[in-house]
Amino acid sequence: MKNIKWILLLILLCAPTIVFASTNTFTRTEEKPLVPKDVVVTSENIGRILKTPAVSAAEKIYDFADLYSDQEERDLYKAIDDYIDKTGIDLVIVTTNSLNGYDMEEYASYFYDYNDFKVEGVLFLLCADPSVSDYMLVSGDQTGIARTTYSDIITRQTIRTEHIWNHFQRGDYYEGTDNYIKIINGFYDNSHNDGELVIREDGSVVRLIPWMEIIILTVSLSFIATILCVFQITGNNKIKYKDNLTDKIDEKTLVFRTESDEYIGTSILKKK
Repeated sequence: MKNIKWILLLILLCAPTIVFASTNTFTRTEEKPLVPKDVVVTSENIGRILKTPAVSAAEKIYDFADLYSDQEERDLYKAIDDYIDKTGIDLVIVTTNSLNGYDMEEYASYFYDYNDFKVEGVLFLLCADPSVSDYMLVSGDQTGIARTTYSDIITRQTIRTEHIWNHFQRGDYYEGTDNYIKIINGFYDNSHNDGELVIREDGSVVRLIPWMEIIILTVSLSFIATILCVFQITGNNKIKYKDNLTDKIDEKTLVFRTESDEYIGTSILKKK
């Protein structure tokens, strides 16, 4: 019986733990700033580093403002994990009651840069203070997948859409965040097609059909086709005229007559 208990305990200890969210932070010091390897610690940035929460990059959801329930965090983590697997872009959700003296962009940038997230990634920052609003950070190279997928126009369109803000204003933070993940998924799925992307009333992202451009192009092509048909008909008529006259004239037997021709010497003789 004891052996069975030890075996069960060993299985529990060795089994992989699914980490879906946390508010745990680690202590940074000047000796151990806990930054990624590519971050060079200097006298200029050490102050910012020490003021930035140090977290595990595997957790993805950092609900410091306590806006989600445990079940909601699990559901959001599943959606985030699916998004990362599909796109290769990191996705981080941060809620906070305080920006530590920074503005939204600074807080989001330091949080992402001073923790060990992927180079290509997206961070959504939601502050519990409604006067501060929310912020979407896109990290990566200018030509990388994150920045080419989420341009400045798309980023502004995403965070300003009513499908997110209406829920936040009612206190439905889970619904608003879930819609955010769906919207950035929609932008990614349609990012390889040309044309303007828009968010529909149901929150889905679609490619806007440029009706005016299509009408102008259709009219132009119709006009060009009409001109070509006219030239074709005119050309065929000229060819038929040549075939009916020139090609059928025998130059050896050709006789020209004019109105000045005269008939002379016609006489009838009668015998008496």
